[in-house]
Amino acid sequence: MTTNEVKAITAITRGAKGHTPLQDYVSWLKISKRIWWLTRSDVMQVKRVTIGIRSVDEALDNFIAIGESIERGETVKRQPAAVYFTNLDAFRKALTQKRLELLHAIRLEKPTSIHHLARIVQRDIKNVSTDVKYLSQIGLVELKEQNNCFFPIVDYDRIELDIAV
Repeated sequence: MTTNEVKAITAITRGAKGHTPLQDYVSWLKISKRIWWLTRSDVMQVKRVTIGIRSVDEALDNFIAIGESIERGETVKRQPAAVYFTNLDAFRKALTQKRLELLHAIRLEKPTSIHHLARIVQRDIKNVSTDVKYLSQIGLVELKEQNNCFFPIVDYDRIELDIAV
């Protein structure tokens, strides 16, 4: 919960000066909705996604090793959620500051559509849509459809960077 939300709750419970009862009620609704989202255990589990730098050879070697294990009939351990890039430049192009802001906004604000997300981050809807589609393609955002409208979901709370030296 942010400092402003705590101040708003305090102001509402004390009867803030200069606020009409309707403004207090609307503020309370917004805050209670946020608290409800934050306290739902089925909405956000503590999950991590690993982002790493791997050469094409390393990725292929890993793929071949898993394939050979399956061929031998061995049980293959489930790999943790991860996204790998071939070099640092590809990583920098993929995770720009604006895209990281989108991930953060999706996780915290739970937008109901791409348009809603664009309003939250105060960016052009076309650019937001392009970024969300890209983040979805690389596996950092899940897009769900409801009533012919797509809404983004980020179901992790941490990104870990893994770079071999």
